[in-house]
Amino acid sequence: KSNSAVENYIIKSAGTAALNNEDILAVGVAFEKNAFVPEVADYSFYANDADGELDISPLWSYSDYSNHDVYAETKQTKELVITQPYVENGRNMISVSYPIIYQEEFKGVVIVDIAVDNFSKIDSTSEDYESLSYEVVSSQYIVAYHSLGSEYIGTNLKDTFKKESQFSEVEENSETGEPFQINMVSSKGIKQQQFYYPITLDNTTWYSITTVNARDVLAAANTTYLLLG
Repeated sequence: KSNSAVENYIIKSAGTAALNNEDILAVGVAFEKNAFVPEVADYSFYANDADGELDISPLWSYSDYSNHDVYAETKQTKELVITQPYVENGRNMISVSYPIIYQEEFKGVVIVDIAVDNFSKIDSTSEDYESLSYEVVSSQYIVAYHSLGSEYIGTNLKDTFKKESQFSEVEENSETGEPFQINMVSSKGIKQQQFYYPITLDNTTWYSITTVNARDVLAAANTTYLLLG
């Protein structure tokens, strides 16, 4: 294919993703110098949904975007990179960067901006467990989504533990990449049970966490006992 045909295909694919997937806020593509079009040193674009209309605009110059943390880390590792959650234009989001590799040589990145607020589509309410909450944390235990409110986004999971030894238990179990459960005491002194389930994407593992107060679990168990008794 000619560069023109490939360019049209890339732009169309990026635009379709940005417009037709409510979880995706934007898709960007950025190449190394002269990697896509030999006579063009800086080649990049950013496609996003602007009130239902596709908006495509160039990114910065190569000297700017090549020094951006996401681009630089993806180039160095040649692996998928997921950012910590951040806020941009009032939206809570993360960015996922994929390396473009051709003949074992790094050529650039594809960056996808994802709306983490859309995790709210997951129902985290229960008539049996009034205290039930749901959150998603990054591989560095930074909260990307919390069902109790956006004020928790960007906080560190470690700060919710009263005992550091219990958080160490989370770190140890997380290394397995498997689901696990712990009993813990929150920073507010509340006894809770937490259920961790891995979300694995390429070389990165995040965790979804369901938390419920121990007294709610006990109350539900007592109710079940009385109904069966």
